[in-house]
Amino acid sequence: MVIGANSAALKRRLKVAEIVRREGEMRVDDLSALLNVSAVTIRSDLSYLEDQGLIVRRFGKAMALEALAPRSGGPSEPSDHRFTADMLRAARELVSPDAPILIGHGVLPVRLIPLFSEIAGLSLILSSWDAVVVARSCLDCDINVLGGRLGADGSSLQGPKAIQSLSADLIGTFVFEARAVTAEGGLLMLDPATEQFCAAACRQAARTIALVPSAALLLARAGFQLPLDLVDHVILPSSPDMGCREQLIRAGYQPGGMTASVFGREHAITRGNAHVSAS
Repeated sequence: MVIGANSAALKRRLKVAEIVRREGEMRVDDLSALLNVSAVTIRSDLSYLEDQGLIVRRFGKAMALEALAPRSGGPSEPSDHRFTADMLRAARELVSPDAPILIGHGVLPVRLIPLFSEIAGLSLILSSWDAVVVARSCLDCDINVLGGRLGADGSSLQGPKAIQSLSADLIGTFVFEARAVTAEGGLLMLDPATEQFCAAACRQAARTIALVPSAALLLARAGFQLPLDLVDHVILPSSPDMGCREQLIRAGYQPGGMTASVFGREHAITRGNAHVSAS
């Protein structure tokens, strides 16, 4: 279930979740004083957040889950920030603001959010708490947050609830991060939960964009892969090596003409409840 749009209750609940995540644990009375609302309201908020799998309540306290410990891993960022900026600008050009934009798991999709600041009437669907923090700091738009359990990275929302939430709204564009293009014809994902979420989101969205911080083909046998045929555009930080380029072309992609290396499919596609041209 989608938690909701930009309402006073949602903003307060997001703030409660952020505080608990930051502090590790908080008493009801302390949250009540901090947010200037009644203890009854805070208990209702905590009950809601616990139902969503975002906090736990013990002995009159709201406590962060063990998964909220400092992150020890996750998709790596490209070392050259100029290439990263090129990738984000290329993704921004491909995103259609006419329908809700789903920001998927990974560092790069979150860094894309500030580029939407000048879009009027924007609607975002967020699948991580890192994305929530960034969106609230730089955007004044309609924000929806997926339900679900927190992933091992302490930020991403995953599991059956998150996947079920995807069907609640039309998704125009889904932007996510993958680690590499594989020799087996897929995109390497961080873990099975991320792969399952991204597969479901790709099938629901009208347009899908993968940000891949490696331009080299992964030759080693990989575990958690998303099929390339679910993805409309693959954006790399630079020109791919020969193997990566051949794999993308074999999968039906054609190179674009932007600074970042953009590969897209030229045929029209129909997914979810929308019909778009993927070129």
